[in-house]
Amino acid sequence: MVKDMIDNVTNDNLKELLLKKKLTPELLMEIKTSFFIHPSKPAGDGKYQFTYSQDDDGENLHLYTSHEEYLKCHAEDNEVEPGFLYFNDLYDALYTEMNGIIINPSTDNFRIPVWLAYHIIEDIEENNETYENPYRPPHAFNDNNLLHKYCEGKKTFKQYPNLFSYLDASTLYTIICSDNNLDVYFTNGELEYKDKDVSFFKINSHYVLYSDMGLMEDDIENQEMYCYYVVADAVQIVKRVLEFDYEGILLKTPNGEFKLPRKLLLKHYESIIRKYVNREEQHFHALKLGGLDSCTN
Repeated sequence: MVKDMIDNVTNDNLKELLLKKKLTPELLMEIKTSFFIHPSKPAGDGKYQFTYSQDDDGENLHLYTSHEEYLKCHAEDNEVEPGFLYFNDLYDALYTEMNGIIINPSTDNFRIPVWLAYHIIEDIEENNETYENPYRPPHAFNDNNLLHKYCEGKKTFKQYPNLFSYLDASTLYTIICSDNNLDVYFTNGELEYKDKDVSFFKINSHYVLYSDMGLMEDDIENQEMYCYYVVADAVQIVKRVLEFDYEGILLKTPNGEFKLPRKLLLKHYESIIRKYVNREEQHFHALKLGGLDSCTN
């Protein structure tokens, strides 16, 4: 989405870990779940190709953790444009004779040899990339009562995989906002918002998940933007928290509000995705809140 693109790719947590110059388990998880910026060369028809840099130790691919870092090397380079990618998108660009990957060459200069890059990509594809289990029997995602009972009497959650088992069985919602009235783009009561200028609703740098629609209407009461709701995919929201370095998720239920901090979401990411079935992209369509013609106040 437009508002969550280049200026919002900061990777502050990743950059802080790069300073330690060691590939710790936490840094590895950051690399596996982050957006990177790469100097891509236009190849016509809206396509781009990877670019390689000849450094002292051989040929490398350069990645940047933010637009600011990118501009330190390419501010006046008109032959390339900043492109977005995940680390495992580099698979086809790697070859055994190259040296590897350098993250933020002008500052952190964090080097990942090509053999290690292959291992990281294999790890991503085995443990992070696909989280839908084809052998699990289908079930309805609408039993919010189980989630509400699980939340009773709790102030925080210690077992994140267990929590995501209950989120998996629930119907969750989130809000998207726009400066513009998007009602004209609705078709059959739904808005395909993927290419529209919208942003997910946040409270204090937390994305918000709701298990009750009435709680959403309370939150938009004083909003000056146009607001719509989405049947949420909780894991996709987790991914956005990790990609754009937000503080975490605020889970709102009739039993109270619960903060799910980014650090714990990152720590348990590989476990929680195994407890959750992909929502088959229904989260790309928004609906109107309360049946109103528009949802702004």
